[in-house]
Amino acid sequence: MKINRDNVSIVQAGCQIEGMLKFSGYLIVAGTIKGQLEAETVITREGSGISGNLHAQSLSVAGLIEGDIVVETLSLMKTADVNGTVQCANLIVEEGGRLNATITWLNRGDSASLTPGTPQS
Repeated sequence: MKINRDNVSIVQAGCQIEGMLKFSGYLIVAGTIKGQLEAETVITREGSGISGNLHAQSLSVAGLIEGDIVVETLSLMKTADVNGTVQCANLIVEEGGRLNATITWLNRGDSASLTPGTPQS
């Protein structure tokens, strides 16, 4: 996957951000985020943490996430630890990845119209 450098945001290790956050393009998280997060593509690194509501097209997790997730494609790496509720159309779990969540399956494209914590009708 080719990433345009002009469209990448990074939360470095040791950095803590709290609030309502919106990112376009790619977000790489090595630090900690608390609150509401919206982004096109989120990639978390081992040792990172996200707590709160997360809405994205694609989410690749190698760290800890606690909260409500609405995403088209969720990929859990072997170091991932996800707790909460998940609404997704595609789920990939690498051996060793931990998922402790209530899962609601979405049709492809449904994630664009939902917000975290809103049940699908």
